[in-house]
Amino acid sequence: MKSVILFIFLTYFWVIKLKCVSSRHFANMKPCPEFFSKFTNSVDELLGDWHVALLIMDEVEETFEERSLCIQGKLLKVNSTELIQIWNIEIPQIFHQDRTELYFPTRIIEPGIWLVQSPLGGEFHGTILESDGSSYLLIVYCGWQDNNSVHLMTLAMSRNNVVTPKQKLHFLSLFTKNGYDPFKNKIVSWSDC
Repeated sequence: MKSVILFIFLTYFWVIKLKCVSSRHFANMKPCPEFFSKFTNSVDELLGDWHVALLIMDEVEETFEERSLCIQGKLLKVNSTELIQIWNIEIPQIFHQDRTELYFPTRIIEPGIWLVQSPLGGEFHGTILESDGSSYLLIVYCGWQDNNSVHLMTLAMSRNNVVTPKQKLHFLSLFTKNGYDPFKNKIVSWSDC
C-alpha cells in the first residue's frame, strides 16, 4: 500500500507537474518568471544540508496542508559540472513511514542555472533567484508545457529549520518584485519540521 501511495504522489508531483502534462487542471500554469540569476559565486558555497521553509506554487487550489509535510535535502558535488540533490520528504499522514528519499542528478549550466533530471524521466530547470550560502537559497523551478516554459514551484530554503520573520519578509518582498502575487500564488510554509 505504501508503494502505491508513493507512486501516486511521485506521479502527481514529478511527472504531471514536472513534465507538465496538458490537461484542463494544468492548462492555467503560469509562465516561468523572467529574471536573470545574479548568482555568480561558486556552487561550493551551496553544498550541504538545506530545509525547505517556503514553497510557492501558481495553483492556489493545491491541497497541501501547512505543517503536514517536511522536506529536507542535501546538495552534493559530483564534479565541476554536476550536483546531486537528495531530498527527504516526510509526510507521515500519507505514507505512514518516516521518510521518502528522492535523488535528482543536476547539471550546472552556470552557477545560478541548473538542469535537473526528474527521477521518473524528463527534466526541468532551476534558477537561483538569490542566495546567501550560509543561511538561505531561493530557487525557481520551471518546466515545459506545449513548448512554453512554465513555473512549477519556487523554494525558499534555509540552513536550519527556522526562518526568521525578517528573512521571511525579505523573501516575500523579493518574490513580489519578481511577479509573485499572494492572491494568485499558493505560499506554503512549515514551522514544525
